Amino acid sequence: MKAMSEPNHSASQDTGATRVEVDQNLCQSAGYCVRTAPQIFAFDADDIVALRQGDQLTSGPVDVPEDQFKLADRAAWDCPAAAITLTPPA
Repeated sequence: MKAMSEPNHSASQDTGATRVEVDQNLCQSAGYCVRTAPQIFAFDADDIVALRQGDQLTSGPVDVPEDQFKLADRAAWDCPAAAITLTPPA
């Protein structure tokens, strides 16, 4: 059984947007993030997790509004590959 990895982030609940990025080379397509925060994450055409940016999908980074921080943080903690990076606002 694979050990759980700590997510790649040091985000805090400061005001402003948190930057979110997905390392698609690490992504295992488990989908926890898509189920936790479908307004932030989605599967791309290759079934790899990507970030929503308007009508487009990208690996990021994407700014996530403060009101969605908890969802992004939960998704990062749930990611078995630790493929989601959160960067706090500058």
